[in-house]
Amino acid sequence: LLPLDGILFHEGKTTLENCSIKEIDHLADFLKRNMTVGAELTCHVDGDDDARCFKLSQERAEYIKQQLVARGIHPDRIATSPYGNSQTKSGIAKTSISLTLHRFE
Repeated sequence: LLPLDGILFHEGKTTLENCSIKEIDHLADFLKRNMTVGAELTCHVDGDDDARCFKLSQERAEYIKQQLVARGIHPDRIATSPYGNSQTKSGIAKTSISLTLHRFE
């Protein structure tokens, strides 16, 4: 599980802050160089409204996936797992994007 601390969204939105583009470019380059590797993007969003947090985390994970697909990564190599504010992982902030890499057999 790798936290993607360099991917930042505008508060409460699915639009990326400009500094995030470089991180997505690096991730796309890595996936292009490692064709047998897939990725699972997990998104956690902190807040009081569970339904809104889940929807926002889903939209953010899908937005990152779309950005990777636009950079030439096949969509089947990228899974998304929105968690809203219902799940946190030890050592990871509640509002976060994380990546799990796996090999295709």
